Amino acid sequence: MRLIEHEVPEHGLVQLLALEEEHLEIIELEVIEGSPAAGKQIEQIQLPKGSLVISVLRSGRGFVPTPSDTVAVGDQVLLILDPGLESQITPLFAPATVAD
Repeated sequence: MRLIEHEVPEHGLVQLLALEEEHLEIIELEVIEGSPAAGKQIEQIQLPKGSLVISVLRSGRGFVPTPSDTVAVGDQVLLILDPGLESQITPLFAPATVAD
């Protein structure tokens, strides 16, 4: 996450890596106040099939979350997903930043 230099686009989603041959993408999202994921355990977040939270960066420290870890406002969440799922995932973590 912070190890990879990038510019955060206006909508809050950063595509870090597209594994085209493997048909996978890795994205990063910041958890926004009022989002459905804020304050929930990983296992309680209704992620679409084909997506998985693989890392959380909180207060400058990253960790691989367990299903019982809670997502907090301001966390940077790294997900791996099947291509095309960004529009379903972004509203879970950063709903206010989704373009109309």
